[in-house]
Amino acid sequence: MENIKLCISYLQNNFNTHIIVAEEDKVSKLKFLIDSVDYIFVEQKENFFYRTRLLNMMIKRSNTPFICNYDCDILLKPEQYINGINMLRTKKFSMVYPHYSNIQISRALRNSIKQKLNIGLICAGLKNKRDVISYGCCNMVNKVDYIKAGMENENFKSWGPEDYERYTRMIKLGYKVGRLNWEMSFHLEHSRGVDSGKSNPYFEHNEQEYEKIKKMNRLELEKYIKTWSWTKI
Repeated sequence: MENIKLCISYLQNNFNTHIIVAEEDKVSKLKFLIDSVDYIFVEQKENFFYRTRLLNMMIKRSNTPFICNYDCDILLKPEQYINGINMLRTKKFSMVYPHYSNIQISRALRNSIKQKLNIGLICAGLKNKRDVISYGCCNMVNKVDYIKAGMENENFKSWGPEDYERYTRMIKLGYKVGRLNWEMSFHLEHSRGVDSGKSNPYFEHNEQEYEKIKKMNRLELEKYIKTWSWTKI
């Protein structure tokens, strides 16, 4: 709750943009956002958090040519959002990662950011070190190209390698993917439940889906995507 409030405040403080928030739960806890963002509530009927389905709902609902699929625990420097979108606007890229890796932000540091909404408070106290390359956190896409590519793969349920599959699928289909290799994303600390780890009951199923995608060639993948019911707009 604290992280999503901070993310929305930060984005609205820096940009005039269309923010869509989707919540899936038994009872709405984010209804108070309805006056400040485009808010969607989905009553949870499954025993897992269906992230890929929610992202596709928001992709279809969006009315802009470029979209940022954005986790609600991520902050970037303002210029990263701008530079990432400008890469898409050149029409040379269909997907852009506006970061290389991520730095974990503690709860205490996050609370200090909240007071001024100044990313400089983070950058000043942290070394810009590079760790493992990140395929999660957030990605920016050309909406038309991403819909053609199948959008999010709803065969992934709960948590799994869907971030890696997304990148693999775009590359296999021939779309060009760019990245701001010199930039970092700042990941806000949060607790983790079953849906955030390998203990979820769908993890093995998700791994099998990813392995299947990796073995396909372009023609096989295009044929497979045509069977996805959620791609029908």
